[in-house]
Amino acid sequence: MRSGIRNPVVFSPRPGTYVVLRLNPVEMVSQFDDPVALAEAQAMRVKSHLVVLEMELALPFPNRPWYRFDVHSIAPCLRAEEPQKGLTSDMCIPIFPNSQHPNGRAPMHPEPEGLFPYDKCYHWFQPVETTVRIRTRPEKFDETNAVSVSATTLTRMDFSCWREDGAKMCAILDALEAMAGTSPTKTDCLSSTHPSHCSGTPANEDTAGDSHPDRVPTSVAVEQPDGDSESIESGSCCTRSMDYDKYSDYSGDNLGTIDPFSAPDEDVELVPLVDIWVSELAGHLKQEDIPHPSELVAEVQELTGIVQRARVRAYAALTAPPAATPGTSQMTKAKRFRPIKSGTKVWSAAKRVATRFRSRLHTPSLPLWP
Repeated sequence: MRSGIRNPVVFSPRPGTYVVLRLNPVEMVSQFDDPVALAEAQAMRVKSHLVVLEMELALPFPNRPWYRFDVHSIAPCLRAEEPQKGLTSDMCIPIFPNSQHPNGRAPMHPEPEGLFPYDKCYHWFQPVETTVRIRTRPEKFDETNAVSVSATTLTRMDFSCWREDGAKMCAILDALEAMAGTSPTKTDCLSSTHPSHCSGTPANEDTAGDSHPDRVPTSVAVEQPDGDSESIESGSCCTRSMDYDKYSDYSGDNLGTIDPFSAPDEDVELVPLVDIWVSELAGHLKQEDIPHPSELVAEVQELTGIVQRARVRAYAALTAPPAATPGTSQMTKAKRFRPIKSGTKVWSAAKRVATRFRSRLHTPSLPLWP
């Protein structure tokens, strides 16, 4: 994937590249001019995370302030088990030079060979996936020492490891349904094979995962065994087909939801704004400091909450009635008509005029009327 690169300096990073990623809460809330949001953003304790850039969601035109990507978390451990979703700890692939796997699964090899600096990392089946906005840099991104996963390797992972894990997941879910005494229909099988969230993550992970409208949840389709897809017979009456395009973590199914010029129609303000480092990964993140993928989910949820509260305050300030000042309230106060007081003022003014008139004519004082 990286072979044949003539200019390693790019304005937008390339899909398939391993990067160190860190959320930028202060920059994300700066548009609101909200002291409360700024204080909350500054108080966030964000970490550096190891991810792979899975797909860019719009054409990478130059001079944009940020570029939108789907990213998959890379874990420093085996996959945490989620029995109710049919996910087990061996549903992962070690990244070379790591070769530890419960079933002896062969590691995948990043490119260039031997440049990946970590020896305890894994790709997960059904990984933590989120959409981010990668801030551009004036100096661009230098990919001289970047490490990536090739398209050939991704295809091999899809057809072998992820297909095997998908079949195992289906068998586990069938067994669970059989134990529950249900006889699942085709629709039941389809709905049960949507493990859209990753292990070790909070239950409301939707903020950082598959809640975005541009995301197509990975799944295993259910078909009758009359096509070319491989079928697995389970202990129940249900047959789940192994159409890898429907459950592959790296499939191209979500291409149909992408506008190549403007990216998906979504609430951009809620997409995390991040900084990334492409080359010399170990210089920005040490092996022992690689966080669990669930920590990225928690950070995204916290930052999204800050932005949502800031927007509520901004809307409240925009729609609030103007505060009345003391001077303004006196000027706008309605005057009450008082006929007796008004008549007294008129009579007093008439007497003053008559007095001045007599003094000029030197005439004796006469009553105005008998």
